[in-house]
Amino acid sequence: MQDPPRDWHQPRCPRAIPRGGETRLWMVTRDALCVGMNDALQRALGSGDGLVASALCSHSVITAGLERGRLVRVLPGVYRDATTRPTLTLLARAAALHDPRSVVCGRAAAALTWWPELPVGRIDVARRSGAAATRPFRWSRRTVPGYLTLRDQGLAVMAPALSVVDLIPEIGGEVVDQALRRRVVRIDDLNDALAATPGRPGNGVRADVLHDSRDEPWSEAERMLHRIMRGLRLPWAVCTNYLVHTGPGLAFIDAAVPELHIGFEVDGYEHHGDRGAFEDDRQRWAELGLVGWQIVPFAAITLTRQEGLLDLYIERLTYRRARLLGVTPRYPQRRRAA
Repeated sequence: MQDPPRDWHQPRCPRAIPRGGETRLWMVTRDALCVGMNDALQRALGSGDGLVASALCSHSVITAGLERGRLVRVLPGVYRDATTRPTLTLLARAAALHDPRSVVCGRAAAALTWWPELPVGRIDVARRSGAAATRPFRWSRRTVPGYLTLRDQGLAVMAPALSVVDLIPEIGGEVVDQALRRRVVRIDDLNDALAATPGRPGNGVRADVLHDSRDEPWSEAERMLHRIMRGLRLPWAVCTNYLVHTGPGLAFIDAAVPELHIGFEVDGYEHHGDRGAFEDDRQRWAELGLVGWQIVPFAAITLTRQEGLLDLYIERLTYRRARLLGVTPRYPQRRRAA
């Protein structure tokens, strides 16, 4: 076997490139390289649904994408497609790419899992180690119990029960009312979530609100109505959000005395956002009347402006209903709660 020529690695026909062809050759090579980088970036963004992490893509591709305006930095080492809108879901996934052990908390967790209408200004993220604030993220050093965490394709989000408990100091009883009305949690779930996260600032407020929500109100007005009903200490059992089979369907009553077939409803003006809601309430009350129920509606504003008068109305109406039905109390009326 003969040895190869000594100059085998050198161009055999250097004269094949005409004068000035070196520049054109470089332009072709550069454009081909750019096309290759664009293809690699497109594949990375496609597999990441609009996100790419520097740990999963070459530095040269990331740099080229930033220089050409194809990428926008979201977090250190995490970038999004410049043409992709930075939705809450995308930003939450960016946090998971930045720290796979992080958990989205607070308003963002509630909006992602059960309360999509909730405005989210900042995205609270819990992680085991601290981190500098990076808008719109706010990082906190915290461990979220695993059984109170929801996971989906690498994204970890606080479970609804714990997100409700977390938001009580910020939003108050409304967050509890919203969660109960949407039936995403029960009051026992919220108490369990509070017990699972002891020693946190604001837990005293959380405990007070949950105790006040023990009858599972669906609005702040219902919460006040339940409080009034408890304070009256009527000599008949009082049920909240009481379910009645009306024949055509089912109806919930805000507060009811089932033995007397009398119920009390409270709604705010904003509850009837359209004519349909207004008409549905009237139809429901009519159906309840057909099965023997007396429904007494109150405006929510009455609870705040005339709370003392409302106590008197409810008490007198209840006893009047008992006399009409010939029902005597099974036990004497207890003293009102303070």
